[in-house]
Amino acid sequence: MPGVTCLAFTPDTRSVVIGEQRGALQAFDARTSQAGIAFDGHRLAVTALAVSSDGKYLVSGSADRTARLWDAATGNQFTFSTTTMVP
Repeated sequence: MPGVTCLAFTPDTRSVVIGEQRGALQAFDARTSQAGIAFDGHRLAVTALAVSSDGKYLVSGSADRTARLWDAATGNQFTFSTTTMVP
């Protein structure tokens, strides 16, 4: 998969979520590679990704200077935060 910048497995290892250079997040079945939920929101490369220990939430960070919290089952975004870089 060209453009993959990071990935995270769900705690049960059944799914993997990838972050891409173009800002997309995509879930896949780890055994079959079948595409699952797409998470849409970032405008630039996804640079960080984590799944909660219960597998219900996903948090992502991006070069667009946002952090986003997602419902892992639906792909709905709960909230996002724009960060300010301090030199």
